[in-house]
Amino acid sequence: MQFHPLISRSGLFFKITLLVSLILILAIVSITAISISKETHTITSKLIEKNMTISRQMAVGVKNAFWSLNWHFVEKQMQGIAELSDITFLKLIKPDGEIYLSAGSRLCGEEQVTQWLDVDEKQGLKQIVCPINGSVVQMIVTPVEVGQDSWVLLTGLSLKEVDDARRDIIVQNILLGLVILLTGVLVSFFFARGMLRPVRDFVLGTREIGSGNLDYRIKIKSRDEIGNLADAFNKMAQDLKRTTASRDQLAAEINERRQAERALRESEEKFSKVFHYAPMMIFISCIEDGTFLDVNNKFCEVFGISREEAIGNSSVGLNWVTPEDRDRIKKELETHQKIRRVELKLKAKNGKEVYCLYYGELVTIDNQVRLLSIGLDITEQKRLEAYLQRAQKMEAIGELVGGVAHDLNNILSGLVSYPELMLLDLPEDSPLRKPVLTIQKSGQKAAAIVQDLLTMARRGVAVTEIVNLNDIILEYLNSPEYHKLKKFHPAVWLEKDLATDLPNVSGSPVHLSKTIMNLVSNAAEAMPNGGTICMSTANCLLDKPVRGYSHVEKGEYVVFSISDTGEGILPEDKERIFEPFYTKKKMGRSGTGLGMTVVLGTVTDHKGYIDVWSQKGKGTVFTLYFPVTREIATEQRTLTSIETYMGKKETILVVDDVLEQREIASGILKKLNYTVTSVSSGEKAIEYLKESRVDLLILDMIMDPGIDGLETYRKILELNPGQKAIIASGYSETDRAKEVQEIGAGQYIKKPYSIEEIGIAVKEVFKAIP
Repeated sequence: MQFHPLISRSGLFFKITLLVSLILILAIVSITAISISKETHTITSKLIEKNMTISRQMAVGVKNAFWSLNWHFVEKQMQGIAELSDITFLKLIKPDGEIYLSAGSRLCGEEQVTQWLDVDEKQGLKQIVCPINGSVVQMIVTPVEVGQDSWVLLTGLSLKEVDDARRDIIVQNILLGLVILLTGVLVSFFFARGMLRPVRDFVLGTREIGSGNLDYRIKIKSRDEIGNLADAFNKMAQDLKRTTASRDQLAAEINERRQAERALRESEEKFSKVFHYAPMMIFISCIEDGTFLDVNNKFCEVFGISREEAIGNSSVGLNWVTPEDRDRIKKELETHQKIRRVELKLKAKNGKEVYCLYYGELVTIDNQVRLLSIGLDITEQKRLEAYLQRAQKMEAIGELVGGVAHDLNNILSGLVSYPELMLLDLPEDSPLRKPVLTIQKSGQKAAAIVQDLLTMARRGVAVTEIVNLNDIILEYLNSPEYHKLKKFHPAVWLEKDLATDLPNVSGSPVHLSKTIMNLVSNAAEAMPNGGTICMSTANCLLDKPVRGYSHVEKGEYVVFSISDTGEGILPEDKERIFEPFYTKKKMGRSGTGLGMTVVLGTVTDHKGYIDVWSQKGKGTVFTLYFPVTREIATEQRTLTSIETYMGKKETILVVDDVLEQREIASGILKKLNYTVTSVSSGEKAIEYLKESRVDLLILDMIMDPGIDGLETYRKILELNPGQKAIIASGYSETDRAKEVQEIGAGQYIKKPYSIEEIGIAVKEVFKAIP
């Protein structure tokens, strides 16, 4: 059961009521005790007085009886007195303690008479407790002079009347006390209730205020202290409401400020992260003198300096921008109040050139106008743009040169192939043999130049074989070309460091040998006063890309390196060394300006990479990377006699759009005992094969106008499934040529034709026919 807080055990109402009750109970008990004591004393005194009178009278009677010897009368008188309600016993005791006469109750033993006589010198009063029933007896000791002896008369008074009176008083007082207590409790209840009603209002008001109801007011209109307290309470509530409103407003302002500070701190943290970890250069500087106030990590990375080195210094002081460029930036800023897409050529701490696309904006920091700058490092982009420009230039030149070289190749076919046919018919002692050989060698040299042009144009015929680069180097060092070079440069020494167990590469031996020859020749030309050329090979496993002149991807490579101690290459020349016809050599002495172009084309055709290091006065190092192959090189084919690849009158159809090429191919094949027919286009070849069958096609890949070799072969396969063919071209093995081989064509032979090459290719096809 729940009570109102004011009447609960801990409430003030309960405490007041309890206190009043306790006071009343204490008063009632005190009054009762006083009443009992006073009434008991009065009754006891009257009783004792009465019986003492009786005892004195009895003592006189005893004295008279002694002299008259009438003890019977005394005994009867004692018995009569003992029958009184308030007399318990009468005892006449001799001096020796013997009870001479006794009347009344014998509850108390006569053996204690002597003890009784010790009290108050054998006279007076004494309360004793009967050992038999525990009743309280008031004993009166009256001395009696009997003759010469002193006898004692003991009178025992019963205090029952006193006890009954005491009990009546207690009962009366209890009843009266209960009435008084009940009346006091009721009075205190109503008094406390009336007195504590304002307190209850204050409690309820305090709770309402505590729960947030600041509009609550105590409605007490009295003018006493309680009323004053109520007014003070209401005023306090009103002041508290205003204070709370101010506090809430202050708390809201503090919360807003905290949120703003948190947002500002988060913004600063974000800006700091963006500033320091942005992938572009960001820096803040003074407008007046360009002093750096802060720089980010990318800035330090690009220019190779620490943040501490940069802050407090200026761009001019760090020597990374020229005063002219700084003035240009300042003028741009003064004119437009901002800078947009200004390209700058800067210099890092190590002297490396850095190309930067610069942006600037005026910002206010700590009430000071500063310059916030953003720089995009476009060095790599510039390098790629230059590389693309060179590639586009070489592609444009290649298109031009390729077309010219293709036409020259067709023209030179007569100078290379016809002398070979003529030599077959001339006797060994013929005077015409020597001029024909001269014509043949001249044609072969011209064909080699054309091959260089085709290689530069990326159209050279790439005969792929499994070769070892060490073998090609050693073969070159034993060649007439190398011995001729040594005669021109006797003061040049060559050292080699060839790795043992060098892996093989897949490539063209002719082009690889030409690449080595061109690099050695250039190295010797770079040392007019003599020096040392070092050639080395190594097996290299790259676990991450390497940036150089080319971007070398990770992988396993055979690395060929050649260095010289010559004059070095100027930076402006280094960017152009692979351009066609760009040369620093003396005209007419050596070279055509295609050597380094052929080197780059060969490396690219072999899916390799090239890197160049050079410094003026310290020499140059070329490093070539060729992908490793795990295939095993086949044994070199030995020269065979013409009889081994002579035909047996098999029929062959030559398809070529150039008359001279058809005639040369037809002449060689007829010489090899084949039955030959030729047509000038793919369309004519298809028409011919609708009417006739041939054992083999020799198919030119590029025929203009009309369909090319791939389309021609596809249509022929529709007519004659399984038709055998050989592909011929003066260009490299293109994707379309590979597609022709995938659908059934055999070997790929290059122009100009040689008897051995075309004879062996044809023979291999016929060997495969069951």
